[in-house]
Amino acid sequence: MSYGQRLEAAIKLANSSRAEVAKAAGITVQAVGQCIRGETEFLKVDGSAKAAALLDVDHLWLATGEGNPRPDRAWPFTLILPHQYRQLDAEFKRHLENDIAGEWMRVQQANGTLR
Repeated sequence: MSYGQRLEAAIKLANSSRAEVAKAAGITVQAVGQCIRGETEFLKVDGSAKAAALLDVDHLWLATGEGNPRPDRAWPFTLILPHQYRQLDAEFKRHLENDIAGEWMRVQQANGTLR
């Protein structure tokens, strides 16, 4: 799989767009398209790293094809990516964390394991 194919796969995996990648990497949408079509071999290192962060894929995988696009990691959500979460308002994040903590406590009480 070429770099461009991996980039295109990562965009689809993240339900993102060429425009979002272009903005994150500091390049044009046309440059992203050229990369995907194989007209240029790859993005510069910093652009590739920014694209990988935006798309929540492993930078080494995007750059070389080694490993997995999304190796096992602690991020618990499937419908929102870390970069999307970071854009949320701090107050909303506090409410969300409280809701999750409350749900965890409810489950622990139901299981009789809350200490």
